[in-house]
Amino acid sequence: MRTFAVAFLFCLTSSIANAQSFQSNKPVVCDNAQKIIKALGENYEEKPIWAGTGEGTKFSLFINKTTGSWTIIQFTTEVACILGVGSESKIILGEQI
Repeated sequence: MRTFAVAFLFCLTSSIANAQSFQSNKPVVCDNAQKIIKALGENYEEKPIWAGTGEGTKFSLFINKTTGSWTIIQFTTEVACILGVGSESKIILGEQI
């Protein structure tokens, strides 16, 4: 039963992705990497909880566990760009989605 459900979801999501694929030009804020990382800690008390590497650059997710604010950045050693910010973050690791 589980295999059928996974196969069904795969077919559904691949059909949707093919039908609605598009490229977006989203404006982002970029600055000196150390300046942005320092500001996230000092101004928003956000700390990195995840980091990853892809396409020759790095990504990191910063979260303030008290307020729930979060920021996702993409960065190199010199420049960081804020890809998204928000509120009401929740750590879901280990929970079923």
